[in-house]
Amino acid sequence: MNNLTHPIAAAWLLAASFVPSIASASEALEALFGGSVVQCIGAMAWSETGAADDLNVEPLRIAARDAADADGIAIFLGEEDIIEDNVWSCVDGLCTANVAASGNSITTNTLQLRKELDLPGGEVVYDAIALFMIFVPGEDAFEIEGTSGKGAFICDGELPVGVVASP
Repeated sequence: MNNLTHPIAAAWLLAASFVPSIASASEALEALFGGSVVQCIGAMAWSETGAADDLNVEPLRIAARDAADADGIAIFLGEEDIIEDNVWSCVDGLCTANVAASGNSITTNTLQLRKELDLPGGEVVYDAIALFMIFVPGEDAFEIEGTSGKGAFICDGELPVGVVASP
């Protein structure tokens, strides 16, 4: 695999470009979660067909309340995305969000984070897998569209146990 498409390499490259902007989101995240947060920057590589030539890499940021009993993560890119609708519920490291969308469809999103590496200075790298599905009722059955992805995030601390899958 090309080093630039490896999830951890992609996360490191994006980390350099996003570090200054993370601080500006802190107040909004703390207001959303009601306390201090762990923030992460990274990227997800998506493919609808599984083929390397169909790969789309998107930068993403996640955050979780810095508390042992935290049970949700915010997924966002910019400060304008830090809203309640972008907070996903997590149980035992499996985070999900379901949204009834316009046009009579439902979107179901699932993300799983696994701890990969402790870095000097307290930062932690997490691998991620995700599945995004859209269900549209048809005449006799649901039509399903979706994509899956892999990625990595560098966090400014360790994420709470409830939002990270067991090793």
